[in-house]
Amino acid sequence: MARLAHHDVAVAAWELNSDRATWLRDLLGIASAVAGVHDGLAWSAELQDGPPKLANIEGAPGLAAWLTVDHAGRTSEDAIRGAYFETPIVTTMRSAFSAICGEVPAPIRDELASRELRDVLLVAPRAGDEVATLGLPLSIHGPAEWDDPARLAERWAGVALHMRHALRVRHALARLDSMDAMDAMDKGGAVLADFDARGRGSFAVPAMRKELRERATQAQRTPTRTALWTDLVIGRCSIVGYRTRAGAMRFIAVANPDGARGLRALSAVERRTIERLAAGDSQKAVALDLGIRETSVSNIARRARAKLGLVDPSHLAAVWAATRR
Repeated sequence: MARLAHHDVAVAAWELNSDRATWLRDLLGIASAVAGVHDGLAWSAELQDGPPKLANIEGAPGLAAWLTVDHAGRTSEDAIRGAYFETPIVTTMRSAFSAICGEVPAPIRDELASRELRDVLLVAPRAGDEVATLGLPLSIHGPAEWDDPARLAERWAGVALHMRHALRVRHALARLDSMDAMDAMDKGGAVLADFDARGRGSFAVPAMRKELRERATQAQRTPTRTALWTDLVIGRCSIVGYRTRAGAMRFIAVANPDGARGLRALSAVERRTIERLAAGDSQKAVALDLGIRETSVSNIARRARAKLGLVDPSHLAAVWAATRR
């Protein structure tokens, strides 16, 4: 396969059912056209008798995203509405973190086989790019439906959108097997990739998010930790899954592009009030300087904490500092 130019994407497709290889290749072309990344794409469709294997792709050895097409009865319409953000695929996504390139590890291979996934796509950026993983289960109901390019383009629009999100990566893939998850987050090694608001809401795991919020608000803060914990507390990051190895839980997080909207939604007076409170000024001093009542300062602080998802008033300073980076 030819080496790809900057910003190009390599897509390799493995189809276990030989009589549908051509249909799959057509699907890929339509999906890429909808995604707006058709030019420069290199396609490879291989027929295999056994479970799919990942081959080293010249110019794109990094694992960026899993896009799986299953046949579990979900409709394409359900997938476009967001049904692909479901728990089973998160399991595959978690396992995929150990696969950087080469053959699919046994846990992933066994999992794919047990779920009877027939089509597996690997989307990878060029060599040297930062990478992240994203799983999207989708069901297509037979070749007859695939004959209409217009319907296919419409049905794949949501998938193509998230393909682009997966490539708009903000942080490098963390080797969660070799580091504690909390240390990984503290050191900036958490896996963070862009998702839209719907993906964020569907992916979030409330119990794990609550646990990390509690740890964030109770932790002894350092300059490095403050920014990362703040990202979790105010919603810039969401917990999407976890792995357990050697008795330790390792969390996987994604960044939310709209996570800082709470800050942007504050009025000018609210922002000035918070800035003064974050600097350590008393509510009385802030009220006098801004020409408002002290009760108004208290109410502004309370509303701001609610918008930012904070509980402890002392965390306003950390949040404000993080947003001024």
